[in-house]
Amino acid sequence: MPFSRLFLPAFSVLLLFGAGCAAPGTVVQKEPDGTTITTDLASGTQTFSTSENGDITAGENLSIPKDFPKNIPVYSKGKITMISSNTKDHYLSMEISGGCQAVKDWYLAEVKKLGWSVVGDNSAPQISSLALTNATEGGTVSFLLEEKTCLLNFSTIRHSVVQDKLGIPLDELDIPSNP
Repeated sequence: MPFSRLFLPAFSVLLLFGAGCAAPGTVVQKEPDGTTITTDLASGTQTFSTSENGDITAGENLSIPKDFPKNIPVYSKGKITMISSNTKDHYLSMEISGGCQAVKDWYLAEVKKLGWSVVGDNSAPQISSLALTNATEGGTVSFLLEEKTCLLNFSTIRHSVVQDKLGIPLDELDIPSNP
């Protein structure tokens, strides 16, 4: 008799809290390829981690990690939805209410202040992009107007990674110098 009186309340508590009815937590999943996926159930944020490529975090209203490069400008009025940073490349994705032209103009000014050269500026209805380079990396910033939201993607890759992939020495890559 004592077992059944203790079992039912203990089992009820286990079901209630173990089934996700309590405060949400974190789920960590290890994939066969070595990728670790960490999901914060409260915010819905997911981080994909590999030893080779570092972390990629996706979610709503993300914050900039402390180790994110200072030479990549972050538009203060945007909502960060994806971010990645490692020794090879960096990626930032944002949603910004309103049109894209003011955001693009801000990026044109900011990247130059941070040592980037704009080597390409392309525009078409509802989409535009900037091609960038500096002494160590190349990058693109794209702006896509979707309804009344500007979707921004800023990605970079180190010149040495391009050199390794193509087998071309850096001095033969024809990288424009900073003005």
